[in-house]
Amino acid sequence: MQKYVKDSYYIGQTKFFIDDKLAEEALERIIAYPLIHAGEKRVLGEFILAEYDERRRNGGRLLLSCGYERPSILDAHGIQTRTDRIVVANQHPKLNEIFKGTVWQDGFWREGLRKLMFAKASNPGRYSSLGGKLSRGTSVSVDDVIRIYNIHVESLGEM
Repeated sequence: MQKYVKDSYYIGQTKFFIDDKLAEEALERIIAYPLIHAGEKRVLGEFILAEYDERRRNGGRLLLSCGYERPSILDAHGIQTRTDRIVVANQHPKLNEIFKGTVWQDGFWREGLRKLMFAKASNPGRYSSLGGKLSRGTSVSVDDVIRIYNIHVESLGEM
């Protein structure tokens, strides 16, 4: 069964169409978002891939050295990792910040991400950064994340 996702949206009086390239740009915006962590400038994509790898190695858990599950830096940005996917919250203050001033602001990132080949709506998840509240999300294949991350890294090398 093929999923149906609208391919055009109105923002105010402006109609725009979401093609594959524009959908990938929404994901790249998340992946390329700059962070300062432990005094080093990094991008959110590095944390996504590191957390995904840790979950894969630890049976789906993020562990402290003592063996207890630890909070995720990604949770603070409205992102959760699963064993083979990431889930991007449909509404989150940090995602509003990441997409501010783009066609994806005000929650429209959800529409863009869902145009990716293997993306789909996700069951609600709890975000500690939202005070433990539930938020629906868009589930994106880790393969798409890795592919877009590699394209982003290659484009930095060309500068």
